[in-house]
Parts: sequence; structure tokens; C-alpha cells
Amino acid sequence: MIRLSDAIVIAATKLRTHRIRTTITIILSSLLFAALIAAIIITTGVTKSVAVFNNQGLNNRYLVWAQADNPLFGGVLSTKEFITLAQQKGKDLIIAKQAEAKKLGIDYNAGNEPSATLTESMSGQNSVHVNFQSYAAIEAMQEYVKQHPSPDLNELKQAAANYHPIGFYSSIMAGLSNGNMSIMSNGSENFTPTDDQRVSLLFPGQTSLMVDDSHLTQPFILPGTTTNGSNIPLIVSYSTAEGLLGLPKLPSNASTKDHYDRIQQVYRQTTNNAVTVTTCYRNSVSQQQIDQAISQADEIARNKSNKDYQKPSLIYGLPAANSCNKATIISDKRTAAEKKTQAAQDQFDATFGQVVVPVQQKLTFQVVGLSPSTSNSNTTFSDLLSSIVGSSLTDGSDVIPADLLDKMSTATSVKSTLLADNSNPLAVANPNYYVEFSNANDARRFITDKSCTTRMEGTCASPGRLFQLTASGNNSIALQDLQQKIASVLGLATIGVVVLAVIIMTSMIGRTVADGRRETAVFRALGAKRSDIVAIYAVYTLCLIILIAIISLAVGLGAAYGLDAYYGQDATLQAKLLFDAVNTNLTFRFFSINIALLGVVVVIIVISGLFSMVIPTLRNIRRNPIQDMREE
Repeated sequence: MIRLSDAIVIAATKLRTHRIRTTITIILSSLLFAALIAAIIITTGVTKSVAVFNNQGLNNRYLVWAQADNPLFGGVLSTKEFITLAQQKGKDLIIAKQAEAKKLGIDYNAGNEPSATLTESMSGQNSVHVNFQSYAAIEAMQEYVKQHPSPDLNELKQAAANYHPIGFYSSIMAGLSNGNMSIMSNGSENFTPTDDQRVSLLFPGQTSLMVDDSHLTQPFILPGTTTNGSNIPLIVSYSTAEGLLGLPKLPSNASTKDHYDRIQQVYRQTTNNAVTVTTCYRNSVSQQQIDQAISQADEIARNKSNKDYQKPSLIYGLPAANSCNKATIISDKRTAAEKKTQAAQDQFDATFGQVVVPVQQKLTFQVVGLSPSTSNSNTTFSDLLSSIVGSSLTDGSDVIPADLLDKMSTATSVKSTLLADNSNPLAVANPNYYVEFSNANDARRFITDKSCTTRMEGTCASPGRLFQLTASGNNSIALQDLQQKIASVLGLATIGVVVLAVIIMTSMIGRTVADGRRETAVFRALGAKRSDIVAIYAVYTLCLIILIAIISLAVGLGAAYGLDAYYGQDATLQAKLLFDAVNTNLTFRFFSINIALLGVVVVIIVISGLFSMVIPTLRNIRRNPIQDMREE
């Protein structure tokens, strides 16, 4: 009988023979398991880090964006029904204008009225389409929208009822239906602004201005923020706030720490100071009078020495630059008849939808919240991290919190300007709705079951599915799917690693057993039992397993630690930029040891090694020792 100590000595001797073969086997098997160990450590670290940061902003919430089509989309305007309606509106409009003009005592030429429809000839065929410059066509669109309203919030609630929603919110796109705003730098209006100073919505670089429900905006409100009751509350991205504060852009080669320090600086300055931007809104008539005042002043100055020059009967002047008032009237030498005719014409134009009254208003916006800036590129690790785990409210838009807007002392006036109904129904965007769910499964099922299939132009084409649906605000649903897929991939990778390791170790142990046939035969001839032979190769295999386990753990831990050391600080800073620029205690780690999972890997190594030993050892101990000695 061979003692355990003897088996250990023999096994150690075998490890020193065929060193190249043994070394290659250990290295290959170790690298396979090391890759698996590193993947587990890194995945565990990332998962835990995302969970920690996921409590910021809109993360860890399952929001679905929903929007229905404008009823005029989907080819409606080219249908025979609508063309007939528009043409009839055109006829009715001419009759109404003729009657109104006669009542007011002014001239009206029906031949100058824009037709409600236009006819074009293409490839020998006539094509009739709507003339968007016609007031009759606008009336036809307004009537069609009233008759065919868009699906509303109640219909969305019905669609989501079976998916356990926990909240419904709305977001309205603000806009200026007539006119524009100019930024009043240092409190003064530039009456000849550049494109950068005159903006259609708010600030250059922003795609839209939204009014969002407080359930969406609350996570982004700065602590202790108050307004004076007349300032319009606004949530902007960090990059926009940086510009409003007048901070110079960081150089292109700035480090992640430089970017994080800048974010902290922006946060401190916007929290401790009321960051405001004052603008002057003017409708088209108000702006036209300002432009006329400038051109008249220039014309009068050019003709100062011209004795034959006659000044206009009505001369406009510029208001004080800090007032945002309408243009002043310097001189009005119109006759009573001219004034009466003009008043009648204004009444006529107003009756049929034209703006005739100058409207201007000074609007002061105050930053009350910050949202992480979004990136459209994935060229760097930081950009990739941003696209995966980022949570942003603005998404290229500035946002007004609806609850704070309602509390303004000037709320009615501000809403009349920023939320004015556009006369052209085509230019009015339907409200954005949001449905919140308590878990990803309900949100995912709702999107899959109820989202409409879209046509090439992006409109819904699915009967019974009235809304376009997509996950919004964050990637919580996608992250959960990604985690499940990663777990599945790791499971498949584990099976693959085990199979490859078993093949490699079986080949190695089988070759070692085959080389030791004479040795085994001698032991058998001396009275060694089959169990003794098995013990020798079991100890030999266990020695291999121990070496492989030690090397695998060392290499796997080292690789994961190296990745964490190299990218950890950058990832931490970037995650803070994305989630929470204030909490300096949060860290993003790629290194986290899960003892249970690592223990499972070690067990797998042991089982794989022992399994590799079984077949060649059983085959060897069943052989005839006398025949093995003769053949050797």
C-alpha cells in the first residue's frame, strides 16, 4: 500500500518532469480561468457602482415617453376631403372679407387673396396641395383638428391600465407663435442684434424650451433656490450654465479632473448666486416698428441737406435701451381721414387673423436647476459611460418647472407669451406625456404591446396603437436588460472556459498517465492497489489544480485591479459629472470581489481538473501490468 506522503512525493516528481508541457498546460488553463475571474470582478464592480450612482436624477425610475401624431400628419393634407374643405374655406373667406370691407368702408381686391390651394403640373399630371400662406387653409386645418382631435392623456391612461402604471406626467413645448426674443446684455437691448443675440426660443444651442411636470424636474432643482416671483424658473444643462456664468471654455486637452472641477464651480456659483438672463420679447408688429424707426432715422440723416425731401407723416423713435418698450412716436402728421382709414384696415386685418397690435415684454429667466449635459458622441470612454448610464432632463432643451411657473406673480402674462396658441396647427407640437412604472418589465411590455409602428416619415401606422412610445430620461430599462444579458454571457463563457480547460488538462494528464504506464505496472507488480494508483494521479492533479487556481486568481485579480487603477478615477469623475456633482464620497469602481462567485470559480477549477483525470486514469488502471511492462 502506498502512503499519502509517498503519493505526494511521486506527484511532485511528476510535476518536475516534462516541464515545458506542464508549464504550457498550467498557463493556458490559468489564463482561461483568469479571464473569467477578471470578468466577474469587473462586472460586479460596475454593477455595484451603477446601483450606487443610479439613485441620482431620473435614474432608477422607469419612465416611458409617449406622443400621439398631429392629426394633420400622415398625408391628411393631400386627401380629396381636405382639399375640398380648404377650397370651400377660401370661397367663404372672400365673401366674408368683401362684406367686412364694405362695412368698414375700405377697399378689398379679392384677386389679391392667396388661394387656399395651389396646382402644380408634374410629369403631365396636375397635383393639388395646400397653400400654407393662405388664411383660408389655416382655417381649414383648425377646423379639421377640432373634428379630429389627437389622442389625449385619458386615452393614454386607458392604454396603460393593464401594465400597472404609477404616474402620468406631461411636458409642453413652449414657443413664440409670433416674434422673437433678444438677450439684453448688461440690461440693455441691442436694436440690431446678431443671430446669436436674437433667438427664436431662448438660448443659442438649445433645441427647444419645455414646461415639465414637477415629478420630472424635482430631482434637478438646486437646494434652497428661490425666485423673486417675477423671474421665470429655468433648468439648464451644466454646459449652458457655464456660458451664462461667463466662464471660458476649457481647452480641448483638459483632463477629466479639470472638467469635474469646472462642474463643481458651476454648481457652487449657480447655487450661491441668482444666475439670471434678461430678454426682450417683441411680436412681429413691435419689431417691425423698431426696424422702421431705425430705417427712418437713417433716411432722415441721409437727406438732412436735401430741401426737397419730405419726412414720413408718421415717424417712429427708439425706446430706452433698458426698457423693452414699444417704439415711440416722434411725429404723427397724418390727417384724420388717414388715421381713420388705417384704424379700419387694422380692424379688418385683425378680424382675419393678422397681428396688428405691438406687444413687447421683458422676460427674466433665473437658473433654478442643473441637468447633466448630454453627449452625442461615443468616441471616448467617458462618452460611452455617459450614453449607458447618463440621466438627463434637458436632452438639448431648457426646461421650466410647471409648478414653479404657476407660482409666479406674472404667470398669466408669461404663459400668454411662451405658451401662446400658434395660429398654424401644423406648427403646434402635441404634448409629450410620460408614464412611470415601478419596474422594467411592465415598462418594457407596455412599449412592446402598445407602441405604434411608424411610417417612413415617422407617423403612426398601427390601428389601435395611438402613441409612439420609448424609454425616457435614463437607460434603466436597457441597463436591466444589459445586466441580464451580461449574466447570460458570463454563464456561456463559463461553460466555454470549462470545456476548453477540461480538454487541455485531459490531454496533459492523459499524456502523463500514458508516459507512466511502466511505472504503474511496476507499482502494481509490487502489490499496489488500483486505489493507490488513483491516489497518486489524484494528488498530481490536485497539485496542478492548486497551481492553476493560484495563478488564475492572481492574474484575474491583477487584471481587474489594473483596469480599476487605470480607469477608476476617470470613471468616478465622469460618473459624478453625469449623476451628482456635489457628493464627493461616491466612487465608480471596476473592482469588487464577490467571494461566493470566486468560490464557485475555484470549485469549477477543481471539478474540471478532477474530471480531466478520471478517464485517462481509469483506462490506465484497467490495463494488464505484465503486458504494459513487456511493451515498455
